[in-house]
Amino acid sequence: MNTQTVTPDVLVSNEGTVFVFCPLTPRAKQWIDENVSTEQWQWFGHALVVEQRYAWGLGQGMKDAGLQLAYGNSPIATEPKGERDTWEYAIDRACAAQAEVAAKQGLRKRSREEVEQFVLTVLMLAEGSKRNGHEN
Repeated sequence: MNTQTVTPDVLVSNEGTVFVFCPLTPRAKQWIDENVSTEQWQWFGHALVVEQRYAWGLGQGMKDAGLQLAYGNSPIATEPKGERDTWEYAIDRACAAQAEVAAKQGLRKRSREEVEQFVLTVLMLAEGSKRNGHEN
């Protein structure tokens, strides 16, 4: 059986009253910049935080544009298993996206370790939310 791994463009997690959309690719960040009206306070690092009532529409718009979304309970939500597969590639893309955003906004470029820690934190929050009865 030939399986193909799809690397997501956006990591989405349900945090209860808000959803976090973390663009992992420059394409995803560009789509948000061009299609979503945001305020500076809606950004947590390089992740967009939106109220639940807007999450479905935002996610659907991203999917309609051809972006791949991953959720807190998807395979990318697991810790690395020592292989350079989906996890490593997703972190590479997240680093590139963060560097691009930092350059555009005059912010500090984050180290790979900082970006990976941020992604792990978002995933842990999503897992905790899932355990507390908030499904994605």
